Amino acid sequence: MPDLLALFDSLRPPPHSPADGICFAAHQLIGYPNHHVGKDESGNPALLVAVRPDVSHTRPAPIVLEHLTVQHDVECRLQQPDTTVRTGCFSVIRCLGADRALHEYFIRAVTPLVLQLPALPSHADIARVINSLVELFRLLTTPPRKAIQGLWAELFVIAQSSDHAQLIRSWHAVPEDRYDFCAGRQRIEVKSATGRFRCHHFSLEQLSPPLGTTVLVASLFVERAAGGDTVFDLVERLRLRVYEDPRLLAYVDQVVGATLGSGWRQATDFRFDRELAADSLRFFEAAVIPCINVQPPPEVTEVRFRSDLSRTPAADLAAHALEGDLFQAIHRAA
Repeated sequence: MPDLLALFDSLRPPPHSPADGICFAAHQLIGYPNHHVGKDESGNPALLVAVRPDVSHTRPAPIVLEHLTVQHDVECRLQQPDTTVRTGCFSVIRCLGADRALHEYFIRAVTPLVLQLPALPSHADIARVINSLVELFRLLTTPPRKAIQGLWAELFVIAQSSDHAQLIRSWHAVPEDRYDFCAGRQRIEVKSATGRFRCHHFSLEQLSPPLGTTVLVASLFVERAAGGDTVFDLVERLRLRVYEDPRLLAYVDQVVGATLGSGWRQATDFRFDRELAADSLRFFEAAVIPCINVQPPPEVTEVRFRSDLSRTPAADLAAHALEGDLFQAIHRAA
């Protein structure tokens, strides 16, 4: 998997020269002769892609968001590290704003999308990539849909699993889903706690699953630590483990973006203790978690309560691993 961030960091902004037109310092990507990661004169990152010629093609309208612009069929001058200069017509996807965290977010988001493009993409190929990227950047302006701690705990459980791809494929597309992971008749709900007390909030519906399904609750302690990992540190670890499937990489970005929304910048500063999380991770069967025993009338909904799991026996993951892929993937995680 190409390290676009390292390539971007190695570039010096090109000198400003109006006579040269639109100019970028740029690295050609190995294996993708028509793809370049670039840096404009203001130090902003960009992805430049040469598109397969199509005489019937109508140039799409440019896209302008708060931190993202897209222009098509742009004549550019590319200054490459070996001092050679290439000119050509490119689709230019550029991140705007003098913010290192924003630049890193853009490059992380672009990486799996680049891997999905053919060596010489069509305009339709580019449109698919741009639509995905535009959606991610629009999410940056939406309200957060879950606490950073909760998202970190879910990513940590994925990272601890023996089959990261299986966990990612089973991960909720919408943060408000009843369970965090779902595959067939197997469900996993992740709960995190601070203060070293294994107490968690549940909805009655979570602990009353449909007949024939099995729910395991992953419980772990999550505490802030200066030397710990951020959400994005865990995402990077997952990238290295599933880099061969760029669709999974893009899906992780989609879920993280939808969950964090405008809280993404704060997530770059929140670090949690990975060793404590690993030592404390336990799985429990939903059926044995202390719960309200009286079924409320149908007029009463969204019943929530807090349960103390400190005296609840942990689940036998070896036995549950025989039930299928999802539970097999978390076997030995705790």
